[in-house]
Amino acid sequence: MGQIQMLTGLHGPRLQEARQIFFDRGELPAGLIDPVILRSWERCRRFGLTEVHALPGVESLDRVALKTEQMRNRCLLQQVRPIMEHVYEQIRESGSMVILADANGLLLETVGDPDFVDRADRVALAPGASWDENQRGTNAIGTALSEERPVEVLGAEHFLEHNNFLTCCASPIFGPDGSLIGVLDISGDYRATQRHTLGLARLSSALAEKRLFESAHAGDIIVCFHGRADYLGSPKEGLAAVTPDGQVLAINCNGLEILGIRRVDAVRRDFSMVFESNLAALIDRQRQNPQGHTELAVNGRRISLQLRGRLPLPNVAGRVFDEPPAVARPVKRPEPAGRPPLTLDTLNTGDTRLQAAIDRAAHPRARHPDHDPGRIRCRQGDVRQGLP
Repeated sequence: MGQIQMLTGLHGPRLQEARQIFFDRGELPAGLIDPVILRSWERCRRFGLTEVHALPGVESLDRVALKTEQMRNRCLLQQVRPIMEHVYEQIRESGSMVILADANGLLLETVGDPDFVDRADRVALAPGASWDENQRGTNAIGTALSEERPVEVLGAEHFLEHNNFLTCCASPIFGPDGSLIGVLDISGDYRATQRHTLGLARLSSALAEKRLFESAHAGDIIVCFHGRADYLGSPKEGLAAVTPDGQVLAINCNGLEILGIRRVDAVRRDFSMVFESNLAALIDRQRQNPQGHTELAVNGRRISLQLRGRLPLPNVAGRVFDEPPAVARPVKRPEPAGRPPLTLDTLNTGDTRLQAAIDRAAHPRARHPDHDPGRIRCRQGDVRQGLP
């Protein structure tokens, strides 16, 4: 509680002074508030908003229209719902709620403490409402979408006075292609502000982006990399999707930052150009050590790299087979029609000596000079009699 009071106590007076300078005098309160908040206040003034009134005609979607938008964003909802539920379990009974909005600021789904949800409903913080900055003024959801960065809006930093009881932390969600597709927000009572809330929102959006990327490219090779090996598998790792022939299909924001390149420098380029290494060699190395990683130097930076996803089968004669090639079986050739079977008699050419050799081969016993069955039996009998 001491931490909460300290935040409120130090932030309040400076913020009230900033509001007086901006709204009453029409001047810029430089140095008194975060530049992100000040830029948002200026945008809201250009939209025609005042601190006491939102623009007229701002209504929430009905149930049918909301269902249509939820279906349009079903992939986003499918991947983010488990994260929202997990986050809510961490902040349960703190007077807060977790919110998912689309790229236009439309609230798609919320989960939160019942007492706070009742208060939130009174300011339209419910599914079907739009919190775009040009309609609701400065707020974490709309401002995060405008700035395309994580944003924290505390109490009177909200442009509209009737939202000043809120504290909101939001972090944008970028799709596998780098486009802005939504925002995850954690909102609560300003008097219960916690320092870690913005970090929790950032981590949640990073997990959402990782799940979305891996789901979209489940059938491709996933290249995972980071400057530190122990960060592989974490929400901070870089991810790139690559085809078996080495074309880079997509790369996430973490990956661009780690490599120090632009998206245009990677997407639809060959793997060897982006990662300065041979993909086939890395695949072979990964097969030999499935849980291991490889150290590479890329763009003058040392990274640890690991391959996951659907790796191709080993190359056979320069081709990649979807199934192992069948082993060829020897084929028995049929005998030509009309040819007699090969026997000793077929070797007889009329030569007397050859015929004698054929006869000896056909009747081996006839070659023994003492051939006499009776003598053989007699000798066997003599042997038996000689035995003890």
